[in-house]
Amino acid sequence: MPKIPLLPLDFEPRFQKNVSEAFRVLLSEKHLYQSVKVDDSYVTEIAKSRQASAEQGFVMPTTGLRPPPSPLLADWEKPGIAILESSWIPDVGISLSPGLRRTPSKFSQNEGIFPLPTIRTCCPACGEKGPFNPLDAEGKCERGRDNRSDQWFFLSYECQNCKGEPVRFLVRRHKLRLTLSGRDPIEAVEVPKELPKKQAEYFASATVAFQSGQTLAALFLLRVLIEQYWRSVKVVSESIKEGGKTTGEAMGESYKGTLPEDFKARFPSLSEVYGDLSLAIHTANADAALFQGTAQKVVEHFDARRLFKLDTDAPPTAK
Repeated sequence: MPKIPLLPLDFEPRFQKNVSEAFRVLLSEKHLYQSVKVDDSYVTEIAKSRQASAEQGFVMPTTGLRPPPSPLLADWEKPGIAILESSWIPDVGISLSPGLRRTPSKFSQNEGIFPLPTIRTCCPACGEKGPFNPLDAEGKCERGRDNRSDQWFFLSYECQNCKGEPVRFLVRRHKLRLTLSGRDPIEAVEVPKELPKKQAEYFASATVAFQSGQTLAALFLLRVLIEQYWRSVKVVSESIKEGGKTTGEAMGESYKGTLPEDFKARFPSLSEVYGDLSLAIHTANADAALFQGTAQKVVEHFDARRLFKLDTDAPPTAK
């Protein structure tokens, strides 16, 4: 029977690569409370390859006796599974050389060491969305009391452009699943340039809420954007001062009167969007598709205003 090595030397480079890539995707492309899963398909792939190579080395006996049994696939997978189920230790700039090991940490000699990747995110200091380098992470991870595969990683990343205050992340690990559980400062959101500057902050807040799984709050903030924009329109504000109704429907009708007929026929109506958002809020319908669709309509509406070169306070010129 071929001997199965005790150390997972064949598995370490793939483990390091896949865990590092999962962290890169999580910190670069995902948002608060979103998760990624580390790809472990390579364990079976490598095990099958090694099992097949070992079986080819068997020599059939001439005595009529059966050949010695080949180890089961599960036995070949054990070294790879062991490293996945161990504590994972982040490191900065380690090599991916096969079999590389580091001085054992406080956790155990049986640990999986992986390199922290460079990520891309928006810098709160300089505003650039560029590469961030990991800072020393040794000692910045904790393990659960009862399970080696329950861990919390506290990571710091520095903007390559401005070298300003690092962005800090909290990543929760449960077995193969990584979840972005915290970030300081909160993620910066690029707001579409078509939106009015005074109300753009509501769109940014709505986007952060939606990305964090708070869809109902995101719908509410999108409706706030529309209401606050309407109140900034001179015709609407004057109507309110003169004793006009301040309901969303009434403000929407006043605003609609400032738009050319051609515009109203071709582009999304803020009044209709407002109505859809109100219905969802009143019925507590946290519809993700509704948020995405209405957010796009809001952007399209203001982009159309730009194309029509409309001045909010001017009366409609096209009929």
